[in-house]
Amino acid sequence: MIILPLPTFIPKKFAFMGGSIFLSDLLVVVLVALIALSWNRLQASSKWTLFASIGIFSGATLLGLANGASIATVVRDGRDLFHVVILAIVLSVLLSSRSPKIKRILLGAVTLTVLYTFVVVIIESTLKLGFFNVRSSEAILYTSSGVVGSDTARIIPASGLFCVVTAAVLFAMWSLRLVSFREYRSLWAVIVAGICIGFLGFSRNSLIGLAAVLVAALLVGLFRGAPIRMAGATALMSIVGLTAIGVSSLVTDSVTTTVNSWGNAFEERVLTGLNPEVLETDSSSNWRQKENRLAVDYISQNWAGSGLGAPYRARVAGEPFEGNYGQTYIHNSYLWLPLKIGVTLSTVVAAFGLVAAYVVIRAKNRLAAVVKLTMCGLAPVMLVTPVPFSTSGSVLTACVGGMILNLVQQRKLAKVAR
Repeated sequence: MIILPLPTFIPKKFAFMGGSIFLSDLLVVVLVALIALSWNRLQASSKWTLFASIGIFSGATLLGLANGASIATVVRDGRDLFHVVILAIVLSVLLSSRSPKIKRILLGAVTLTVLYTFVVVIIESTLKLGFFNVRSSEAILYTSSGVVGSDTARIIPASGLFCVVTAAVLFAMWSLRLVSFREYRSLWAVIVAGICIGFLGFSRNSLIGLAAVLVAALLVGLFRGAPIRMAGATALMSIVGLTAIGVSSLVTDSVTTTVNSWGNAFEERVLTGLNPEVLETDSSSNWRQKENRLAVDYISQNWAGSGLGAPYRARVAGEPFEGNYGQTYIHNSYLWLPLKIGVTLSTVVAAFGLVAAYVVIRAKNRLAAVVKLTMCGLAPVMLVTPVPFSTSGSVLTACVGGMILNLVQQRKLAKVAR
């Protein structure tokens, strides 16, 4: 529900006391109640995560209010990260149950999310009905020397990043012989659907995330046949796809026209958009760099941070945001914490993050492999997108967090067993 592209007749949010309540907020309230009811079953790592998060949120809220934030902007700033914490704890509880039924339900939810999103993207890309709540725009880039791209519709569902990274991780795991079609019958359907979702979003970030996961898998499985399996599967998917397009074009010319427009848009916006010369003049890329400088300047002068919902800068030339939203927003995920909660507290959080990373690196099971590959995909994307602090990245981040909490608990249980 949090990231699924729902039909437009289902409202995403409701006005409340000068702010908004999202459907996802209602879901999280239910999950909070479930956490309270199952408190005695929570792992120690989950309890400490919840306590620490409450402390950080409380301090960041008070700091934000002191720096001029309103309740509405505090909620807007911290909502998605709060969702991440709650979803991660719930997922860790579900994973610790070791119930095959629960794991099948979780895998089914992932499968449904990717395939449903794929259907929505295809419908909106071809029929342009506007029937679903997805963000759409033209596949263009604005540069100082003109416009790059085409007027082809660019469909960007909130679940897009989740679907692309899921497809990349599954493809990588299949290449490393960590998952097979025999045990997961929807494997190739999810892989193809996820890649298509990324393709039709014409997003450079999706391509970079996909490439990062696959490069990591290639390096790990270099001498275990991963390159050959990956190349063979890619060639087979390409042949099947081109055959399907060729057969469809015999029925109607519109298929060829549509596919050609998609290919041209991908080449012009994504591939050309990654050209260093284009990046130097790309207004979006230049704005992110300017935003980073403004954030670093603020952090260097305000070590305690701005707090949630408080502005860290004034409006500046080239501002792409309307109103005051951009004054609290930062694209760079790595600057978000020191900007909002300060350098000292961010250092403490980073230290715990390194401990968690050590646990994940040491673990050798499939769950750890999923976390490692996912983080390889997210690491470069987080430089230009606030993944853990945005609706589109919150569920994916929560999945990683929940799996890490479960791995920490597994390590503790293993030590006790010794």
